[in-house]
Amino acid sequence: APAPTPAPGYGYPQQGGYQTPAPANFAPQQGGPGTPPPYNLHPQQANTAAGRPAGGKSNTPVIVGSIAAAVLAIGGLITAISMNGDDPKPKAKETPATEEVAGHKGPDKTKTIELTDCTDPRESFSDPSKRTLPSFEYRYIDSVKECIQKGGWKYKIITTDENTYGEGTVMKQYPEPDSDFDPDSPPTIQLEVSTGDPAQ
Repeated sequence: APAPTPAPGYGYPQQGGYQTPAPANFAPQQGGPGTPPPYNLHPQQANTAAGRPAGGKSNTPVIVGSIAAAVLAIGGLITAISMNGDDPKPKAKETPATEEVAGHKGPDKTKTIELTDCTDPRESFSDPSKRTLPSFEYRYIDSVKECIQKGGWKYKIITTDENTYGEGTVMKQYPEPDSDFDPDSPPTIQLEVSTGDPAQ
């Protein structure tokens, strides 16, 4: 009789043991779903933290834009100064343009002609009713033009390159010197004037 009694006793504690772990297993399962909310809160905090740098980044373009505007303003001033500074340079280059040809010889203004050679030309040896043209050759053109104008004559200028006698020197004339002409109908005098530049 005492032997069957302990057998059921062992059986009950075993069933009681199976019931106790069941709630223990449910407890961690309930605790398990409870844990994700804290994880969900952490990402939200991370998002808020990430939002702050995003706001900081939104200020960065403004700062960069301000710097860029300042650089552009300075660049504009430099450009304006450089533009104004470039204006005199071409003028400085244009100044020596008159002597740009190597070997150029300037004018000799001392070689003049007497105005009376045109206002009172000599009589022709062959015909007293005519006059002879004075020689304008190797004279300075300004003096020759003044003389011709005083005589009431006309002239035409043709330039030629030569640097022996210098710029403005009359190298040739047509009609030639001492040619007879009718004072009532004087010819147009053609003058070949030196440029002062070497012959090409």
